[in-house]
Amino acid sequence: MDENTRNDTLIEVVQDPFIVDLLKELPFFPLTPRAKEEYPSLPEADFALEIYAQKYKEEGILFLGDDGERKMWGPDCNYYHKKDYKGSYYKVYSPRGAKNRTFYLYQHKQSLSQIDQPKPAVDRRAMAHCSEKGWRLARSNDRHILKFPQEILDLIIRFSVCVERSVSLCPMTVTCNWRRLWSQHHYKLVHSKMSGGWSRSLRTKRYEQLEVQSIIQVQHRDREGSYTEIRNATRIAIDASCLRTCKAFEEVGSKLLYGDNEFYFSMTCTDWEGCPPSVLHPKDSEQWRPNPHQPQVDGAWLSKVNSAIGQVKHQVVLKLLPGWVAYDDFLRFLWTIGPEKAALLKSLKFRGLVKIHSCGGAYCANCRETGLLDSLRLYIHFLLKLCPRVETLTIYPSEDTRFERNPQMLPAGHPTTRDEALIQLLENEIRQIPGLKELNVLKEIYNSDDGQYSEEPLECAEATRAWLKERHIRNVRQYCEEAMAKHISEIESRTGPYTARAADRLTSVGEESMGLEHGY
Repeated sequence: MDENTRNDTLIEVVQDPFIVDLLKELPFFPLTPRAKEEYPSLPEADFALEIYAQKYKEEGILFLGDDGERKMWGPDCNYYHKKDYKGSYYKVYSPRGAKNRTFYLYQHKQSLSQIDQPKPAVDRRAMAHCSEKGWRLARSNDRHILKFPQEILDLIIRFSVCVERSVSLCPMTVTCNWRRLWSQHHYKLVHSKMSGGWSRSLRTKRYEQLEVQSIIQVQHRDREGSYTEIRNATRIAIDASCLRTCKAFEEVGSKLLYGDNEFYFSMTCTDWEGCPPSVLHPKDSEQWRPNPHQPQVDGAWLSKVNSAIGQVKHQVVLKLLPGWVAYDDFLRFLWTIGPEKAALLKSLKFRGLVKIHSCGGAYCANCRETGLLDSLRLYIHFLLKLCPRVETLTIYPSEDTRFERNPQMLPAGHPTTRDEALIQLLENEIRQIPGLKELNVLKEIYNSDDGQYSEEPLECAEATRAWLKERHIRNVRQYCEEAMAKHISEIESRTGPYTARAADRLTSVGEESMGLEHGY
């Protein structure tokens, strides 16, 4: 049979609808024309298809790798559970006073087996290390994981619960079961070189820039011999499910998760999109949406703040929280994790608008968002009571330029620039945080060449930065002197009087070890 006769026969066969349906089930059927179009110089269609599959990672097509071995791209291994699932656990509910709004509610209380769902067995086998079968050891065994040195155990858990230093975690703990804006607890990643508004949920399909990817290889056999299936394995950047393994993991992992990561928070938008309603119980006849506006600064302001601190500390039920706490990203986060975890926080970032004018939202949408300075004055009271270990504070203040076009909105006697308003906060409230060592007040500069943002410190914060640095040096020196005095008294009680020269030498060695000679 010549070439033309064979092609005519194939065309007749392919025109059969039954054959066409069978061919469409094959992974390479729609790719062959594209492969021939991209590689027209290759005489064999199969050879073109192999090169095409290797280049574009098409699944189910065998090709020869650079090492001469047969390989094939397999399906992606998404090693995480999606958070946007609204399946059989939920029921659509619409209370009478909800104005035809519908809400998702749990039909039954979730059990631990529903929350702690294991990954699919196929993915677990593909992701498992070859030595995993030997990991199940008794606690008394010398090779048990909890017998590892603490440094190695920290490295293992840090791989699962920490991100790189250039990335900040933005926890999204303000949830909503309104069908239109339904959301669960999740988090976003914020890169330091990207714009303030740039943050994308890890639960979307476009995970390439956000999640951790690796390549896994699975060995298979067919009639022609063995071949390697190559799969893209994707896991989320933070997977804290290992902390539920035992108390030892929970203790070590919590310190790393909350102490070694930087947490990023934006200000609250008080409209219905930023503070949506919810229904907390099927028996509720009305939707729940408390007033999200912060309390006004008056004689009762401090008592309201202290009352809210007590409610967050004791983790009262959500329905009893004030609206300005329940809808605030940072305060809701403190309420969610509890006081024990909040005490582990070390590094925080806040972004918002330094409001100079106030128009009540009549002229601009910015006034629907809480101001950065007012929010920080609230947060500092929570930090003093619940977050004693905070060492690093980063602030991204945006300028308020609205009043330039409407000068009548500028209150009399108030600061007229962003820097003037910041200085009042920095020189008073910020310095009250006892453990604060590092303060960064940064403005962003857009680079049109690469489309990214660079950060530049504001000069108005330099005085407070220097004051905090000097305070930290004094505290460390005082700690060293007290420790040396205690050490010398212990030596004298055993061996007799200690020479002054030796005492000075010990003090200088202690200060050098604490980094005082290097300005830290």
